[in-house]
Formats: sequence, structure tokens, C-alpha cells
Amino acid sequence: MTGVFMMALVTEATALLVFTSDSQRRFAISLLTTPLGVLACWRLSKLNRRGGSGNFPVGTYVANMLAIALNGSLGAFLGGQGTTGRERIVLQSIIDGFGGSLSTLTRFLIEVLNGIDPVAGRSEGLSYLGATLLSGLVIGFVTRQATDWVDTVEPDETG
Repeated sequence: MTGVFMMALVTEATALLVFTSDSQRRFAISLLTTPLGVLACWRLSKLNRRGGSGNFPVGTYVANMLAIALNGSLGAFLGGQGTTGRERIVLQSIIDGFGGSLSTLTRFLIEVLNGIDPVAGRSEGLSYLGATLLSGLVIGFVTRQATDWVDTVEPDETG
């Protein structure tokens, strides 16, 4: 496993040295962060099979909420005034790679559809859909305002 990681690291370093445009570098860095998002999503999906949560897929829900929080907060920093060109490339790459592979739209849709059965009268999928959309909106709004909160903090005048 260490050999695979070292090979990936050497390949990534070579790609960053060879790629000269910003879009190529953003692509290379997002390739480096994508497997980390896939691994995190896979580990969180194991929470779906544990008892105690009923039919609510906790792992998929947590993965999607973490991706929303990451995308909202890093997107807010990208929108801020203090980021340089290289910082913007790295932040956008993390959003594209890690955040993109952490969010699970297809798994989310499967979980919603599995929770709906009109014959048996099951509608847990709709409550999961509503809970995910509502909490996703709240988390997105809160994390998107992170730079506004940081920008409004003024230094203490007593010291």
C-alpha cells in the first residue's frame, strides 16, 4: 500500500511540474484529493448498515452534509478578497476533488427511492429527502457566510 501511495505522489509531483496552466494544475491537485474523498465516503457508508438508526441512512447523510460544509466554507474563502492565484487553485481543487467525491448524489437518490413504497405505505424516503434538503440549505447558508464573520471581527482596542 505504501508503494502505491509513493507512486501516486511521484506521479502527482511530476504532473504538477509538467502542467503549466492553472486549469491543468487544478485538475492534477483534484486528482490527488479525490481518493481521500472516496475513502471518507466509503467509511461513512458503513454507518448505513448499523442498527439503531431505523431506515435513515446516517452515513450517506453525514457524507453529504460534510461535503456541503466543505464546499460552502471553501467557496466562501474563494470569494474573499485575500486569496492569491495559487491559493485559489488549491482551494478549488479541494472542492472539486475531495468535496466532489465525498458527496453522493446517486447514493442519495437510491436511499430516497428505497425508502418509498406506495404499496406498503412506506414514506421514510420522503422524510429523508426533506431532512437532507433542509439541513443542507441551513449548513450551506451558515458556511457560506464564514468569510463575512471573519471580516467583521475587529481587533480588541484595549491592548
